[in-house]
Amino acid sequence: MLPFYYARKPAFFKSPVAFFRFLHRALRLLLVFRHNKIVRVFNGYKLHLYLPAYPSPAFFYAIESKLLRSPPEATTVVFSMTKACG
Repeated sequence: MLPFYYARKPAFFKSPVAFFRFLHRALRLLLVFRHNKIVRVFNGYKLHLYLPAYPSPAFFYAIESKLLRSPPEATTVVFSMTKACG
């Protein structure tokens, strides 16, 4: 079930510049998703390797941070360790 505040009209549509910024970011995000394979996991669907599973509060927060906030926030941390590290 989606949170209630996603059903309301966002405040950023009040300015035409902000609306076109949103459209530009949304189209760029769709270009990232177009060649990905959607995978079902135990708690939802993975649309992209570096996004949380859909539907989850973390997924909606990540999408909101990419589309609505300026500048867009980071959503993932890649942590890797090799034998040389320890």
